[in-house]
Amino acid sequence: MKKKTTQNKLGFLRPQRLGDRLAWYFISIGLVFTLAVSIALIEYEHIKYTEQVERDSQETVRTIKNQLERSLWNVDEESAQILLDGLARSPSIEGLSLVDESGVSKQLGNFQPPADFSEQLIYDDQILGSLQIQINDTYLDEDFIDRVKLLGISAAIFIGLFGCFLQIIVQRLVTDHLSVISMATGDPERMSTKSYQPIVLKRPPINDELTDL
Repeated sequence: MKKKTTQNKLGFLRPQRLGDRLAWYFISIGLVFTLAVSIALIEYEHIKYTEQVERDSQETVRTIKNQLERSLWNVDEESAQILLDGLARSPSIEGLSLVDESGVSKQLGNFQPPADFSEQLIYDDQILGSLQIQINDTYLDEDFIDRVKLLGISAAIFIGLFGCFLQIIVQRLVTDHLSVISMATGDPERMSTKSYQPIVLKRPPINDELTDL
């Protein structure tokens, strides 16, 4: 009784009909293959997108670098503060730290060392300090999740269409003809010598295993 119950539970995972089993195998193989490819693509996209966000952040810093260096050289703290505040509000930047030549730092935003990258501040061949930047990982993740969702939906649609397409092909080429042969050979009188009737399959005349059967 227990063995029969176990078999019933496994019925969903192991269909009885040949066509259903083949479709299940095709879908399983397609799922594993697509999952492996999707993981590789997601990792590749994550690396490339992280590099792109870092490049964008560096470009944003460079746009204000000259003005910031001039403000620091002229000891224009108000102008320097405005530039730093605007930079800290950039969506791709989590926080920043301005370190002067004496090693004193001024942090804005949620800066948690170590920095992702830094830019040295120089004016008239005089080193003024460095600007350390930390990239906003939350901003990166939110945008990247949208890409992963799109890739997952595309993969699911592909697997579904792939399984249905293969099931139709296998059904028309194999399982439908096997069903005809099974029904015909299940009639003992039809298979007797006196009332024998040849089994006719609705398919082109091909000399293959089905014709031999």
